[in-house]
Amino acid sequence: MLDLTQYIGQTIYIGFRQHNVDNSITPSLTSAIGIDDVKVSSILLGVCNGSAPESLAVSEITQPKARVDWDPKADATYVLRYKRITGTAWTEVPLTAYAYTINGLEKDANYEVQVATVFQKL
Repeated sequence: MLDLTQYIGQTIYIGFRQHNVDNSITPSLTSAIGIDDVKVSSILLGVCNGSAPESLAVSEITQPKARVDWDPKADATYVLRYKRITGTAWTEVPLTAYAYTINGLEKDANYEVQVATVFQKL
């Protein structure tokens, strides 16, 4: 199994090399190996006990910003996302802190905010 979690959100290229039984490398012109249709069958995001952040609160609401806070959890990181109530596209922000100020909010608009806890991988 190959752990590629450090490359989340990046485009990466994976190379393959053919080795003989004696572990020597076969010259590319005498033998060939072809691999296509590589599939990621699962991604391990981490271990979580299923609990959501507690005491989520929004404060300091002014145009164009609002502050979002919640109770911290040990060994956790977070993903905060928000959108206008009438919108469809979420803005996602990965966080290590347990507070975030959302900037660029529009006057007289209503927003939905969600926070998810992501625990560290074992």
